[in-house]
Formats: sequence, structure tokens, C-alpha cells
Amino acid sequence: MKIALITDLMDDRPAGMGHYIRSLAGAMLDQGTDDEFYLIHAREGGDPIYDRANEIVVKPSLLKDRLSRKSLHYPRILKKHSFDLVHYPDYFGPFFSASGFSTVETIYDMVPFVMPEVHTWDVNFTFRKVFPRLIQKHVDRFLCISRSTERDLLKFVPDARGRTVVTLLAADPVFKPEKNAREVAERMGIDGPFILNVGTLEPRKNQAMLVRSFLKMKQQRNLPHTLVLAGKEGWLTKEIHDTVKRSGMDGSVRLLDYVRHDDLPGLYSAADLFVYPSLYEGFGLPPLEAMACGAPVITSNVSSLPEVVGDAGMTLDPHDEPGLSRAMGELLEDRSRLREMSRWGLKRSADFSWERCAQDTLEAYRSIPG
Repeated sequence: MKIALITDLMDDRPAGMGHYIRSLAGAMLDQGTDDEFYLIHAREGGDPIYDRANEIVVKPSLLKDRLSRKSLHYPRILKKHSFDLVHYPDYFGPFFSASGFSTVETIYDMVPFVMPEVHTWDVNFTFRKVFPRLIQKHVDRFLCISRSTERDLLKFVPDARGRTVVTLLAADPVFKPEKNAREVAERMGIDGPFILNVGTLEPRKNQAMLVRSFLKMKQQRNLPHTLVLAGKEGWLTKEIHDTVKRSGMDGSVRLLDYVRHDDLPGLYSAADLFVYPSLYEGFGLPPLEAMACGAPVITSNVSSLPEVVGDAGMTLDPHDEPGLSRAMGELLEDRSRLREMSRWGLKRSADFSWERCAQDTLEAYRSIPG
């Protein structure tokens, strides 16, 4: 089979979707099938994975942004190369009816449908009005990264029924207990024990509630811990900053901004506790990464998160501030429980693999009739 994978989001400081594309592409190439893989993007060079497959670079002179590439230039290139299948791993595409090839779309979450209040009007309009119309005719298979995401897709876009496949994600193999974890933390200016949260600062990640719960715990218990928020500044973050300033405990909360992928294993490994009270996730890689590094995990009992952590982590109502404060304090005062949760998490994280994700993806490709 001649397969094209659009890899734009893998270039230039990749975030969640970029890491997914990189990990999936590498794992599919590792399968050693007779398939012919083409990776299509707009920036030549960079990731060594391009040396393992056929690379097609859309010349910069032909485009100005990703939207114009996908709507104007990519259809022409895809038609020219006579692909059997094209995989769009970033929600949108093809913009026009495919000609002569099957199409696959990865669905990460349905946030604009479930929580429209955390997005701008233009994002909500695009997803709620344009997205359903595009996929009705143009997509043969939807790869949903969790069962929760599949349920949400079918709830809000019922026309997708019969075309969905669940392909669970996995932590990158770099996520494992780090021997020099303390050195990584100290290099980032973190002295002493700490609680960690990883993710873009935004309302859906619920960091403001985490900060309030943490500060309440500090007031009630004699614990030396710092709260470390590792993630780039997103949107609507004023509540987070104001909560810290009003508390008069600025030194107890550290904002690290974007942390390099290679430094995250050390940060996870050094944390006494990883807390992720997100209001909604399509999968939730940070809790899985934390467990793979041996960090005990508290997360939410909503959307896909219970599906990811299973019985290995503690799950709570993400609106229950007193409950989260109490849970963090009780766990940090019970070292034997923390060690037990660490062992459970390591075992749980091993249930997920990119090899399995690649196999399920390739099987989804082959399940398309004709």
C-alpha cells in the first residue's frame, strides 16, 4: 500500500499532536511491512525520521500558511503521486473531495463541542459547523485516541458511526525512571520536594483550581513542598497568576514555562507527586508519562483519564478543591502509599505501547473497503 502521512505538526517545537505523529510514524516504519510510506510537510530537514521514509516537501514559495497548503497545494500533490491512502493527523483534511485514495483522520478530542467556553468563537465555529460537514463525505476512517473520544465523536457527529477505530496512545520510550532526576530539577531551580503538573496553562487544564487546593494544603499541613507548573503560557491564565499573588505565597508555586521533551523524564522522576486535575482530555499523555517515570498520580475522574490510569492512580472530581487538597496532603504524609502507587503506575504504563498503536493503525488502514 502506498501511504501518505501529513507531518507538518511534527516540525518546530512539537507539542502533543506533533509527538503523536512522530511516535506513530516511527512505530509503523518499525513494523517492517511492505507498505511504502511518504511523509509530507513544508520544512525540509530536521527530524531524522525523514531519512527512514520517502519525504515530500511542499515548496515554501507555493504557500503562506498551513491552511493554504492543505486547501490549495496538498490536494494537487496528493493526486499527482497516486497514493492508496492519506492520513491527516490534525483534524482537518481533505478540504476537497479525495480522488483515487482512501482518507484517514485522527481525532484527539471534542473540546469545542464539550467545553466551547474554553475556546474562541472562530475555533468553535470551525469545529462545530465546518468540521462535521467536511467529514460526512471525505473521511473513510476516524482514529480515536481513546474510547472516551470515540463516544464523544459519535455523540456530536453521529454520521461518523461505522467509521471509527480506537488506537490508544503510549508514552514515548524516553519516559522511564531517571537516575539523575534530582540534577534535572536543580538545574531548573527547583530545590527540595515538589508536586508537579505538566501541560499548557489554560482553563481546561484546571491549574487555577490546583493552585488553590495546593495553597490550602500548605496552610493546613506542615509540608515543605513546592508546586511546579511546567507548560507554556496558553490563554485565560489571569486567574492562575492572580491566585498565586493574592495568597502571598508566591515562592511556593513555580511556573517553568515550556520544558524540553528530553528534560521531562527527569522532572517527572524527581516529583514526589504528579497532579493533573484536567476538566477534559482526549487521552491524557502527561499522567501516563508520569507513571512511566515512577511518579504517583492524582488525576480527574472524567473523560479519558480513568481509562488511562486505571487502578494505578487516584481519580477525583476535578471540581472538588477540598478533596484534592486533602488527597495531596494525605498521600505526601504516607510514604509507603506513594511507593506502592509508583509500582502500580510503572506496571500500568507498560500496558500501552506505540507498537500496538501502529499495529491497530495499520489494521484500520486495511479495513477500508476497496
